[in-house]
Amino acid sequence: YEQLGQKIDSAVFHGSGTEVNGSGVFQNYSASVVMASSTFASVSAANLYETLGKLPGERRAGAKWYFKTANFWTDVANLTHDSVVRMYDPVSGKILGHNVREIWNGPDTGTGNVLGIFGNLRTALVGSRLMGTQLKRIENKTGTTDYVFFTRLAYANPLPGSFVGLEAA
Repeated sequence: YEQLGQKIDSAVFHGSGTEVNGSGVFQNYSASVVMASSTFASVSAANLYETLGKLPGERRAGAKWYFKTANFWTDVANLTHDSVVRMYDPVSGKILGHNVREIWNGPDTGTGNVLGIFGNLRTALVGSRLMGTQLKRIENKTGTTDYVFFTRLAYANPLPGSFVGLEAA
């Protein structure tokens, strides 16, 4: 089940048009904010404010920040607004009043890559296809038993306007 969850995260966030109808949210979003350079380390507090501001007000309800764990703790978590006030509140887990979610897989720093996404995943669709989930028990000749999990899922990102990407230059 853990591997299934990681695969869903990978597809929903990074899936191409062949895996996800309309591509994953890190590839298919309506607006973007471009940082000062091609490295994620160039992210600034102003970039976070601009990202928040580019998502239309009616779509901000329930919106969250999504970052790859390593990128978040290296480049975002220590940002300050005015060299004193931290952008990220570790007690509430929020940036500018919106929850931060860390994801398993994400792009690495580099030209045009996305450091993070701000938006609402309720607009992304994940659903079962054609058959229910099955857990198969397979007896081996060696006397051991394997359990194999089968399922089919479909993904779609039908409303890219619900996401803003924070990109490296």
